[in-house]
Amino acid sequence: MREVSQKRPITRPRGRSLAPRGRVSVGSILVVIAALGLLAVSGGHLRPTAHVEATIVGVGERLAVPAGYLRVDKVRPDIISHDPKQHTTALPDPLPDGYRRFYVDVSLSGEDTRLFYSPEKFTVTAPGFAAAAPHRAAEAAGVVYEGQAVSITMMFQVAADAHGLVLHFDGQDAGVALDDSAAGDRDNHSH
Repeated sequence: MREVSQKRPITRPRGRSLAPRGRVSVGSILVVIAALGLLAVSGGHLRPTAHVEATIVGVGERLAVPAGYLRVDKVRPDIISHDPKQHTTALPDPLPDGYRRFYVDVSLSGEDTRLFYSPEKFTVTAPGFAAAAPHRAAEAAGVVYEGQAVSITMMFQVAADAHGLVLHFDGQDAGVALDDSAAGDRDNHSH
């Protein structure tokens, strides 16, 4: 004859955990904290940002940014003469020697969530030069909601010999290549 085992079955009663009561693992707590942190940072919306690549697009082309798109509509030089000899009064914001200024007209469109913007989120870079924040902007900080768009005009001041200018948003590597001749580079040394 065979003996019948007196061991308990592997299944558990409904509603009961296999973990001992009152004990929660440290790993479980860390996973919950990490998930809550991600939700807080994303404003309650978790969205993959795989579409945001380190690409460089041209003026008039859309660039994917977190929560929307950016497009540079126009780049134009600052045509005001900063030569003090041509003015009867002192200039309130004279252009330093060795620099040039230009305007960038940007459109931002919202997608999926809120797109927060401010002039401080924009920079212009050029190989061999430090990034430049806007020298002046007509618009303050704001929010672009899903399906909406906003236009922003900013003035940048860069070294006169800076070429290969790229506009970046929110610290991204991706950006928009700006036309050096439209940005006031009279020598047009584009590479």
